[in-house]
Amino acid sequence: MINHAWGTEFRLIGLFVVMTVVAGWISQQWTIVIAVSAVIYLVMLLRKLHALHQWLLSGLSDQHLPDYGGVLGEMVTLMYRHKKKIETSNTAQIALTQQFHETISAIPSATIILNTQEEIEWANSAALSLLGIDGQRDLGIKIENLLRSEMFIKHLRSKQTENFEMMSPVSNELTLSMQLVPYSQQRKLLIAHNISSHIALQRSRRTFIANASHELRTPLTVIAGYLEYVHSDDSLPEALKTPVEKAMSQAQNMEQIISDLLSLSKLENKLLKKKDIQLIDLQVHLDKIMHTIYASGQVAARQVKISVTSGLAIEACEKDLDSLCYNLINNAIKYSDEQGTIQITWQPYNGAYAMLQVSDDGIGIPPEHIGYLTERFYRVDSGRSRRVGGTGLGLSIVKHILERHNGRLEISSRVGEGSIFTAILPKNPLA
Repeated sequence: MINHAWGTEFRLIGLFVVMTVVAGWISQQWTIVIAVSAVIYLVMLLRKLHALHQWLLSGLSDQHLPDYGGVLGEMVTLMYRHKKKIETSNTAQIALTQQFHETISAIPSATIILNTQEEIEWANSAALSLLGIDGQRDLGIKIENLLRSEMFIKHLRSKQTENFEMMSPVSNELTLSMQLVPYSQQRKLLIAHNISSHIALQRSRRTFIANASHELRTPLTVIAGYLEYVHSDDSLPEALKTPVEKAMSQAQNMEQIISDLLSLSKLENKLLKKKDIQLIDLQVHLDKIMHTIYASGQVAARQVKISVTSGLAIEACEKDLDSLCYNLINNAIKYSDEQGTIQITWQPYNGAYAMLQVSDDGIGIPPEHIGYLTERFYRVDSGRSRRVGGTGLGLSIVKHILERHNGRLEISSRVGEGSIFTAILPKNPLA
């Protein structure tokens, strides 16, 4: 195409040269003929350039499209095609952007785009009903000037991406699950989900469990007392001793389940306050817990190895910390072989934290189960759980204790090699 354009241009120049030579030979006025020919060629070229200039000024309009051949004609064609390609691309981009905005606007969750200065660039309609933020009115305003919650400001400053809950500034009856997601050169996407109905359902469930546990505790205590009385009676026939012992065992297990459910209910409904915590040296508590475990005969002292950083203390609720340690250690004992080894480690972690790690070389946990271990009554192997005892609530209690103290639980395991449970606690949970 380009070679053809230059060929046309050269032919036009060649035609002018031939006409100039012919006219000069006939007239014998070579200077005048050459000058006239040059002027004619320049005028034609200037007219083409003027038409090209006008076309460029019109924005490469279809109506003012120059129509001539040669190199300039080829340049016009290439620019026109490039313009059409850009228009097609822009049309597709605009349609895609419009579709994106319509899709985001239709999402019931509030979605807000923040620029690098944490100013609002765009917000969907749900942002107005959940956060009181109008995408047009509040454009360019810093998000912290509109959402003044201490919880929100804390997460905005810490650059954390984990979900957190806060009350809606629009209504105290709305509870929101918030998340700040960084993307594209320090921009942020703020997402807020309305979880009020979920919170209400959870509250109803916790209330029901707490009430049911309280109501069951008294009659179950009476039943257990009568069973113990019957079992201690020397006149009890031999044939009934085994059934009564089994009934006593089940009653004790039910009492433990109710006790654990009540503990969970308290953990879920009670926030950690300053009056609840004290400075605790975990080494002392571990010694007491292990003394109780050794006395019960659950595990031999030679099977347990303890590594403690001397003098490492944290602020925590004493009762919660004892429960945390006991449940993690008891869980390792239950799922380890009689000749297995349990390693307990208490050491600093990442400056402001401390780490309690309990590892075993037991049966291990398949990876597909690890994410569900802290759910209530979840059991990897129901048969083994029934044999070794337990309520299925221990790790759920551990999880809630850690959440109450702003900590977290990490679990790693390999089938046939053992498991590692790591509780990470802040030295000051209220900081």
